Amino acid sequence: IAQLREMINDSDRKNRLYNSIGVLYARYGLYENAKREFENALQSGEYSPALINLANMELLSRRLV
Repeated sequence: IAQLREMINDSDRKNRLYNSIGVLYARYGLYENAKREFENALQSGEYSPALINLANMELLSRRLV
């Protein structure tokens, strides 16, 4: 995650990197952190992978309740 965060500063594809960080957080059960990163990925405009990841997290959270 630290390497990805360093890459964000120099990247013009920040949304892709934020999404990657979100995926890592989600894999390890850190869902609130993952959601924040997916939302960061969407700040610069629509980014389909982040939208899909947010939707999947919402779906899973409803199944677990």
